[in-house]
Amino acid sequence: MVDPNSGHCPETMSGELSTIRDVALGHEGMEHPYGYDSRTELARRVASPLGGPYARHMATLADVMTEDVVTVEPSDTIGEAAEKMTGAGVGAVVVSDFGRMIGIFTERDLMRAVAGRVHSSEARVREWMTPDPVTMPADASVEDAGETMIERGFRHIPVVAGERAIGNVSIRDVAEWRLKERSD
Repeated sequence: MVDPNSGHCPETMSGELSTIRDVALGHEGMEHPYGYDSRTELARRVASPLGGPYARHMATLADVMTEDVVTVEPSDTIGEAAEKMTGAGVGAVVVSDFGRMIGIFTERDLMRAVAGRVHSSEARVREWMTPDPVTMPADASVEDAGETMIERGFRHIPVVAGERAIGNVSIRDVAEWRLKERSD
């Protein structure tokens, strides 16, 4: 634990007290290569998610979401929803009623309807959609979205600002982000 007043860390292996700067560098007594002139400055940079030379940007849903939100109305048929999904190359559409998101209709919902032997030109989205889906704001972390999808057993999360969907994130978006992170 670092003492916030002095910037000192617990004793090093040599038995001497060391500053956070020395510990961060791994070389007691050497100058910092980036020219930090105080322990406070280095501590601020290390603690800041964007401040240090080795810090990484915490990816948010805004970084990975599909921004073109495909919407359907609850009165649309599941066949019409499937056409929109296929045309846009997406696995989920937002169900909106007078501009307000009331649900999500996904590939899994379509599969349930087909398994129920309904006719795609007669069954309505409102009958098969997932009402009041879990949503997340654009500044939520990609990791949190992935964990939520895995834990709760679904593959799409609408990204919202208030009650309005501004994007959609799929488990594939999360997987692609993770693979990119590993290769960087």
